[in-house]
Amino acid sequence: MQKYRSNIDNIKFIIGNRGVSMRLIKKIAFFSTIVMCLAACGKEAKVIKTYNETAKKGDEASVVMETKKYYELDDGTWKTDDYSYNYRLVLHDADKKQTIVVLSNNKEITFDDAFMSTPLGSDTSKYFDEKESVIVEFTLKKVK
Repeated sequence: MQKYRSNIDNIKFIIGNRGVSMRLIKKIAFFSTIVMCLAACGKEAKVIKTYNETAKKGDEASVVMETKKYYELDDGTWKTDDYSYNYRLVLHDADKKQTIVVLSNNKEITFDDAFMSTPLGSDTSKYFDEKESVIVEFTLKKVK
């Protein structure tokens, strides 16, 4: 008990005989925490590459039809002007004649799911909810 008591006396000596109220210590700790959170939370991901909206482009072998301008961010995520996504999926059909690039928060999307969400798909009820997934590129290889 004597050892414990001497530690308390040492603390009182360090902070002064008048003592620092516990209320003041709590205020200092609270505001320090707030300042640290604001400093850490204020960092926003930066764009490292922009993919521009283009109606048609490509070479003689293929035509790329991008439907949305989108960005690659330095934290590994992707975004459009409206929403952010965790994944960029490059999906091919079996013959690799068609490629669909999808930004999504669901990495389990298949080529068939994505194709049904294009204007070429016949069922509009299968279109993606843009908050969860969006098609940003659709590439067709030209038939020779």
